[in-house]
Amino acid sequence: MADHLTEMQLAAAEAHDLLMRWQLIRVRLHNKLTIETVAECLGWSEDDVIEIESVTANPTLGELRRYAFAVGALMTRDVVPEIIAEPEDGE
Repeated sequence: MADHLTEMQLAAAEAHDLLMRWQLIRVRLHNKLTIETVAECLGWSEDDVIEIESVTANPTLGELRRYAFAVGALMTRDVVPEIIAEPEDGE
């Protein structure tokens, strides 16, 4: 097993995180919810909601789950093993 993540793995993880947050923002906009409304629902400041929606944010899974609930989305988590091909004999 690799001791560290490759640049490609890190980039893929970051892209997945951004996509998930973009999908949550789309749900908020689709449901015509303002940042102020979401903040009130969560008991957060508007700045907290803006930060969660920021490209540079690194929210916890719990924060994302609460945000998802507030905007009317269901967030699921899947854990799957990464399959790493073993080199064949002679390679």
